[in-house]
Amino acid sequence: MWLRETLGAILLASIACSSCSSLYIRPVSLDTVAVHKSAPPASVGDRPSISVREAAQMAIDFNLELRAEREALEARTGAWKLGLRAFLPSLTLGGTVDERLALYAQDSLNTNVSLTLEQRLWDGGRLAASRKLESAELELALVHLERKADEVGEAAVAVYRRVVVARKRLEIQRGALQAATLERTILAAELTAGLATSMDLLVADLELKRQDIEVQEAAVVVDMAEDELAAAIGLMDVPILADAMIDTCTRLALNVDSLRLLAVTRSTELEAARAAIVRKQAEALAAGFSWLPELGLRASAWLSGAELPLTDASWSIGLNIDFGGAFLSGSAGVEISGETSATRSAHNNWSAVPIPDPAAALDRKNTQLALRLAEDGYRALVDRIDREARAAALGYESAVEITAVRAAALEAAKAARELSKLRVQLGQSARSELIKAELELATYETELVDS
Repeated sequence: MWLRETLGAILLASIACSSCSSLYIRPVSLDTVAVHKSAPPASVGDRPSISVREAAQMAIDFNLELRAEREALEARTGAWKLGLRAFLPSLTLGGTVDERLALYAQDSLNTNVSLTLEQRLWDGGRLAASRKLESAELELALVHLERKADEVGEAAVAVYRRVVVARKRLEIQRGALQAATLERTILAAELTAGLATSMDLLVADLELKRQDIEVQEAAVVVDMAEDELAAAIGLMDVPILADAMIDTCTRLALNVDSLRLLAVTRSTELEAARAAIVRKQAEALAAGFSWLPELGLRASAWLSGAELPLTDASWSIGLNIDFGGAFLSGSAGVEISGETSATRSAHNNWSAVPIPDPAAALDRKNTQLALRLAEDGYRALVDRIDREARAAALGYESAVEITAVRAAALEAAKAARELSKLRVQLGQSARSELIKAELELATYETELVDS
């Protein structure tokens, strides 16, 4: 159990480098939000066969919440790409038809067609900062999606392992029960022949009842684990599990320093923290640009007349400046216009609002403070993951030693069973002791399987 839990801790720290070839590796990449489809499981006879890696991918593909978030993120990414339109000029076409009917005057008909172009020349970097902020938010959402996919995949791996271990435990306990039942049959024959006592048979029956209860409990555990696995990967029945994952793991030669470095560089928590820092930087940049003015151009042209073709033309070009700050905001503009009759005119205007929002002067300071807090939190997170990686490596070494001790205990239990057989054959021990030895051997085997 310790070894399995320690390997899980190392995997959650994003430093999974186990020699068990079936450990799950997340498939989501930072430069894509596409749906990753797993290959269909291979078939063995009439039933499919899946590896632990395929089970993890199937769980990710089947998860409805992940699918919905992935599609929503794709939509947000597409909208962000189309947002480049904000840098381009906008064109507006318009037209009017005015008809006047008079009882004592001349009727009139006037048609007007207009074209207006508006272009932002300079906005103080607000639009670029806004798009950078949106990009940081998309990056952060993608990191969260990857992290959730990791968690779903790891949960499927854990269930896969539980099924394999539960089946192995059930197999060991059933085998021990069958061996003990056979010995009990021999013991009953010995009692009939007067070679054993009724107490020996009673002790054997009690041990068999206890083992039978353990077998039934193990069977329930297997059924529950299989149902959980089938639900996780979206199948009605549990397929054949291709990765036994028992007696296949070798001891890893861990380099603690390299392990700590891998934990820091591959941690999804740190990826999320880095994306959050980029977002805070974008917010601070946008707040720093808030005092800069915006400069825009507006050009319009009109064609008008009583009938087609329209012969009267006019035009205008204007330049506007808008500025907003904590202590002063307003606008100013100048416009030049002309007509086909060579008439020219110029207009200018301005307006100002003193002290519109004094509290806004603190926005930049607040965003910079939030950025420093995010950077401090990132450094603290790096230290925590480094400590967890070091503790996981030490725990792994300890778990390996415990596994070795349990393997030695199993060999000793096998020797004890053989000795009990010999003692029973020599008449130095009751056969009920051999039954106990058989069941104790099963206990040591299941403990080793858990490791």
